[in-house]
Amino acid sequence: MRHNLPMDTLRQELTSYGDCLLVVGDDQAAKAHIHANHPGLVLECG
Repeated sequence: MRHNLPMDTLRQELTSYGDCLLVVGDDQAAKAHIHANHPGLVLECG
């Protein structure tokens, strides 16, 4: 399991893929919600 997830970096990277972005979590796990026209690109980013 990865520790110290870069939450701000995740938000910055995902912002360009859609709107209504929400990234929550802690240093061990994160969840993201986004309204995207191309969800495959979001999955590739993850």
